[in-house]
Parts: sequence; C-alpha cells; structure tokens
Amino acid sequence: MKNRFTNFLPAFCLSFLCFLLSHMGIAQQSPKKAPTPQELEQMKKKAQAELNKLTPEQRKKMAEMGIEMPDMDGLDKASGIAKTNPGARRSEMPTRDAARIASIPATPSVNTLAAYIKKVHLQASAKLGSEVATRGDKLYANLQAQSTSVREMGHLASGLWAMGRYQDAIYLEGKICSVDQGDPDNLSNYAAFLTMAGAEPLAIPMLRVLNTMYPRNSTILNNLGQAWFGLGDFAMSTRYLDSAIRFFPGHAQANFTKSQIEESKGNKEGAVEAMKKSLDNAYSTEKETRLRKLGYPVDKNDVSWPLHIPQDPLGLHKFVLPAFPHDVLESVTLMETWDDFKKRLRRELDALKEKRYRLEAANAEYHGKQIEQSMKAVKTGAPIQDQGPLSLRAQQKLTYLMNDKDGGLSYQWKKAEEDYVNKGKLLRPIFAEREEKSKQIENKFECLFGEGQCQYTMKDYCTAVDQMNNEYLASANGVEERSVNAMLDILRKWINTQAYYQQYYYPETQFEVTKVDYQMLWLGILESVKPQFLLPHPECYKDKLPFKPSSLQEFDDVACQYHSTLEFKGFSIQTDCSRMTTKFSGWAD
Repeated sequence: MKNRFTNFLPAFCLSFLCFLLSHMGIAQQSPKKAPTPQELEQMKKKAQAELNKLTPEQRKKMAEMGIEMPDMDGLDKASGIAKTNPGARRSEMPTRDAARIASIPATPSVNTLAAYIKKVHLQASAKLGSEVATRGDKLYANLQAQSTSVREMGHLASGLWAMGRYQDAIYLEGKICSVDQGDPDNLSNYAAFLTMAGAEPLAIPMLRVLNTMYPRNSTILNNLGQAWFGLGDFAMSTRYLDSAIRFFPGHAQANFTKSQIEESKGNKEGAVEAMKKSLDNAYSTEKETRLRKLGYPVDKNDVSWPLHIPQDPLGLHKFVLPAFPHDVLESVTLMETWDDFKKRLRRELDALKEKRYRLEAANAEYHGKQIEQSMKAVKTGAPIQDQGPLSLRAQQKLTYLMNDKDGGLSYQWKKAEEDYVNKGKLLRPIFAEREEKSKQIENKFECLFGEGQCQYTMKDYCTAVDQMNNEYLASANGVEERSVNAMLDILRKWINTQAYYQQYYYPETQFEVTKVDYQMLWLGILESVKPQFLLPHPECYKDKLPFKPSSLQEFDDVACQYHSTLEFKGFSIQTDCSRMTTKFSGWAD
C-alpha cells in the first residue's frame, strides 16, 4: 500500500528542525516578562480547577472513548524552555524513568484524538504562561482573519521553533491541532515539539495514532524512537529507530540516537557505524568528536559534500604564461611577449589593490553593523542572523582537504613551492656545462680576435655560440617551465578549493576581500616567473618575428550554488551559501 504520509512531511519534520537548529545557533525569543515559579503554580492550579469542573458523566464518557486525563506534571520540563534549547542533542544517556513511563496516557482512537489534544493543549498553556497564551491567541486570530490555511499556520509554528521561539511554537501548534486534526504535518510536529520540551509521555499517544494511520513512515518512527529514548526505555527506542532506519537508512537523527544506545551496550562497532551514517547525512562537530572518542579516525572521506564542485571556479586556467624560449630565435620574439605580459599583470595587480581597499572598507562597515544588530538582538530577543546550513560542513571539509596528513593540499602546496625555490640544484650543472662550453669555444676561435690568419670565420663562431645557447636555453628553461607548471597546478587547486568552500562560511563581504587576495596571489606568482633569454649573436642575427600582444583574461566569479527560501506566514528565511537572512512581513512580535 502506498504510504500517503510521505507527501505530507517533506520539510518540517523533527529531523529537519534539529538539522536547521544545529547550524543556525539562533538566539531565543524570551517573553517580555517571564512568569515566576509562584505564578506558574497558580496557572497550573487554575488549569487543574478547570479540569475538575468536568462532571462524572463527562469523565466516564471520555474513559469509554479511550481518553485519560494527562497528568499536569507531565509538562514540568516545558516550563524551562525559555532557559534551555530543547532542540539540542542529548549528550547524556537518560535513565529509565518508570514513573513517567507509567504516566503515559492510553492511546486515543482516531475519533478521540481531538479531545486528547485539547486536554494536552490546555495543560501546555498553563505551563507556558499567560503571556505566551495571549500572544498565541492574538496571532492565531490574525491568521484566521487573513484566511490562512491550517497548513500555513503549521508552517509558521515550525518557523517559530526554527527561530528559537519554542514557547510560541508549542502554543501555536497546540492551538492549531486542538482545532483541526486534519493535517498530519501539524500533528507530527506538535508531538515532536512536546518530545523536545521533555513531555514525552504526552507525545507518545499522538505518535502511536499517527503510526497507525501512516505506517512505515520514517519521520513518525524516529519521533517515537526519540520519545522512548527520552524516557530511558532503550529497548522500545531501538525498536522504532531501527524501523525508521530500515525505511530511511541515512536518517541522521535516528542513527545518532542509535549510536548512543549501541555505545551504552558496549557495541562500539555498531555505535561507530551508526554515527558514520548520521555524520554523512548531516555534519556536526559533536558527531565527529563522538566518533573520535569511539576510536574511529574521521577523515575527508567521511564528510560528504552534497553539491557539484566546479573544476576551476575562479577561472585561473585562463591566465596562461607565455611560452618559454628554447632557442635564441624564440628569445627575440618572446622577450617582448614576456615584457608586455608582465606590464599587463602589474596593471591588473594595481587595479586589484585598489579594489581590495574598497572591499575592505565595505567589509569593516558590514562587521560594524553586525555587531550593532547582535547587541540589539541580545537586548530584544530577536533572531541573530547566522551562517547557512552548509557552513560548518564546508569549514570542516576544507580543513580535511587542506591539512590531511596523507597528502593534503597544504602539504602539496608547500612541497611544490619548496621544489620551485630549490630548482637551482637542477640548474647548477646546466650552468656549469655552459661555462665549460663557452671556454672551449673561446679557445677554439681565439684566432678570430687576434692578429694573423685564422681558419674560421665569424659565421663559424656565431653559429657555435648560438648552438651552445640553444642547448642551454632548452635545458634551463625546460627545468624552469616544468617546475613552475608543477607549482601552478598545485597552487590553482589550492586556491580554487579554498575559495569554493569559503564562500559557504565566510560573510559575503569578507569573502569578496578573500577572493581578491587569491587573485592577487595568483597574478603575483605569475609575475615572479623569470625565464632566461639569450639573443642570437649579431653576426647570425635574423629578423625577429612580428610581435602580437594579447589582452589579459578576466577571472571567473565563484558562483554560489546553494539558495534556499523557507516561506512562512509573516516571515521567510533566505539562505545563500554563508548568509542566512530572516525577513518579516506583517508582524514582528
């Protein structure tokens, strides 16, 4: 049978939210005035009083329908949401909580699910506080007035959670689900919110119903596994996590938690395997650290990259050195070609230097504004703009590619640079050979420069000199050309790799400065190359070939390949490589 639920949860499942939160680090929105413990207790008593108004007949009817009244203390952890990040990974292993497990209400039927959710929402409202409830009711009313669909409302609740406004997200999602149970996205997300807030006993009955309605769905199965893990029942948790992984082998969150459980059982091999799968699907430093503690040496192959990587993103291959002269006749033409090439390089370097000065000023201005916005966000509780979802992965991927002990790019570049600097070892015997041949020629043709008759002509002499110089240029410039090309090949790869990945975690203004630095480095290296030139002897000089200067190529621009927009009712989150921007429209409370 086709799994209908697969079409309902493409974007706002629990695993997506955890993935987004793990990369955003967004500051959390706190209430304008947090309720005191005494006020919370009063709210709890008031809510309980409302529940106590139910008549025995009403309670009996609910029991017949399979609905038990959830315990008011089931949301104790939710009262601390404003002080903690409930979406964070559990780094510690929870102990089995028999009391909380025993408090799990009976699973409602599809027909009684609405009544169950209403009771849970009522209790959650008491725990979250009156200000959150007032704010949530006002937002819900505004959404209704705008004829917002239930699906869009649920997206907004997910967006609030992603922004760190956990209390508002729980309240709004509970409000939506208590009124309309027709959208499985909302039901699953509400259960996920409750689980991450520490109210697993209240989430499990909802997830059980969903699992019955939409079997073999990895999102629901993972959420059930996470809920049972939070209660310390690893056997039940493993049952659901294994099912989730069966239908989605790369499930990052399910594999992460399974790794924790396997480690607790002493199965280090199983723990490593599960954590590797989790790391491959969604990178985090926590996962890498756990793998290293398990004795697994993480390397560049364990950090995957989901996008196509262009061969030469900066277009460095277009800046080609002129040919190296291998004989004296080529020296005639190529000397002017190289001279013109160096002049054009210098003009381009001067222009890049001016460009860098302007970009550095823009970068300084940007960072100044970021500091101001961050300080304002801390004071007001507004979201802090952060790097994109691929930033951390890009940074670590680049670190491995650069510093890998088995031939990383930093090692390759250093070695190529050293080989180029030390090319004198190869040139010394070539120099010595030419000096020896020069002495032999001078001795042989000495009579041409003295008195008396000589069996040789100046034509003979210049031919011998030119032949000697041709052999020298072919050897010396051959060494220079091979050495510089080997260095440029590694440098090109080194620059392109750095530039490509840095666009995903450097702020845009800083990356523009860095990109110019790479361009200046490349052109500066080209300018430093100095082939040797030897002109023909005047007696054997032939007309030089026509000189045709060419214009210098332009760099390609590193093109950001990652653009993503999450649209919510009232705001959107736009991601462009390293930049993540939240835009509001219509409300900001």
